[in-house]
Amino acid sequence: MKPILFAALLLSGCQFLTPEAAALRGFSPLDIPPEQLEAGVALAPGLRLAPDGVRMFATARREDTGEELAETFVFDGTANGALASLTIRNEDFDRFRDFQEQVRAWQEMAPDATSGSMTVTAQLCTGPARLDPDAEVSIWLAAGPDFPLQPVVEDLPVSRFADHGSVLDYTDPRCFGT
Repeated sequence: MKPILFAALLLSGCQFLTPEAAALRGFSPLDIPPEQLEAGVALAPGLRLAPDGVRMFATARREDTGEELAETFVFDGTANGALASLTIRNEDFDRFRDFQEQVRAWQEMAPDATSGSMTVTAQLCTGPARLDPDAEVSIWLAAGPDFPLQPVVEDLPVSRFADHGSVLDYTDPRCFGT
């Protein structure tokens, strides 16, 4: 059986992972209820998350039939100063469970022909003040009670996010949910 990979964090097509994030690679997203997936974000001063700015993209494929699944799940949560705690939003739970069920069925029918992955993206917004390019951002992911928060991106300079289009100017309508 091919594993369903949990790829951690992508920033506009460029992957940044801490060595500790490798622990998440052994995690099967098919085995956990969606309400137990949690993301934590520590933002540099002058940054905030764009509305709906943290998303999980899930894909699965059956090589023998060419069938593919692709879903996007949005994280919601609260920020306490520069820290944000996020979970998959409630209205995505049923689609997440349906995705899990379909992929599990494929794995039972064709274990060697079924594969998949999940990635998490983050979109950040600046404030009106000039942002220090050396300011740091960290992102953690927890995959349930047996997988405490693991650093995915730790102390990454915001300039690295900006280099890959993941930082929006505070005047960008996407920073206001429009």
